[in-house]
Amino acid sequence: MAGQSIFKAFGWINPNNLHFTKKFTYVNFNISCVGLRDDIKSLAQQIPEKPKRPLTAYFKFLTEKRPALVKTNPSLSNIEIIKTLSQQWSQLNAKEKETYILAALEEKEIYDEKLFKYNAQLTPEHEKILKEIKVEKQKDKIKRKVKLENKAEGKPKKPVTAFAIFLKENFVQGKSVVDSMRDITEKWTKLPESEKQKYQMQWQKNKEKYDADLVSWENRMIAKGKSFLVRDSLLKSKSKIKTKSKEKSRKTE
Repeated sequence: MAGQSIFKAFGWINPNNLHFTKKFTYVNFNISCVGLRDDIKSLAQQIPEKPKRPLTAYFKFLTEKRPALVKTNPSLSNIEIIKTLSQQWSQLNAKEKETYILAALEEKEIYDEKLFKYNAQLTPEHEKILKEIKVEKQKDKIKRKVKLENKAEGKPKKPVTAFAIFLKENFVQGKSVVDSMRDITEKWTKLPESEKQKYQMQWQKNKEKYDADLVSWENRMIAKGKSFLVRDSLLKSKSKIKTKSKEKSRKTE
């Protein structure tokens, strides 16, 4: 199991991007940041902290009652918890609800005042940065949606590199991750090109199968009306073929 998990974690890594050190007990490797770009994150630090919107009366009630309900009914699912608390809320009389409503209104007034001060101190540069952050977050949201859809639709997975195949074959159970990766990387770099070719050919074979499976999968997604999961290059290619076909049919008429 350990070997399989290590293979999944490091299977796609180029050994040239690995950096080992005796001082630390982990492996450093180049990975692009997830979500907001680093430059956007840096700019965001210049903006004053925006006040948080307070809870409504209903959600104040849920927040207050939830811990006790979970403690006495640990087997309840989140849906069942919300359903139970929602029923309890609906059963409160007007006076009982008033306590939560007044508290929520008081917090809303404080929030509105803080929000007014916050907006007043925002500069044009701050507003520009906020717009960029909004765009980046929308892009990230779309990426996450596509990723979930790809998984749900069984999108073919990219084949691992030649080095990853070699890694899987040579992983030794019982060794630490750092020691294993260091030893295998060193072994790979010393491997004759003729031996590396065997793993390159295996990768090439897997790559050809992946390419064929991917095109087949993308055609199914187009048929299902999920073109947003398909590569732009394939969509453009199909569009050109369709255009040429129409032009050809016009000439024959």
